[in-house]
Amino acid sequence: MLQQMEQAIQQKNKLVLDATFHRKDTRKMFVEEMKGKGKIFFIEVHADENIIRERLKKPRPYRSGF
Repeated sequence: MLQQMEQAIQQKNKLVLDATFHRKDTRKMFVEEMKGKGKIFFIEVHADENIIRERLKKPRPYRSGF
């Protein structure tokens, strides 16, 4: 995802990254990459724990490319 973000930045595309970013070191990596390149925002979404557990049971295919 970091590489895809870098490509989008180089192409001057705007983008939204959809990930949990629950670890501070992961967030820091993306923040560091964005220094001097633009703004970065993290949006925190809360959900009921049972809903989260059900969603995590589903397969999560990852797509590459924009």
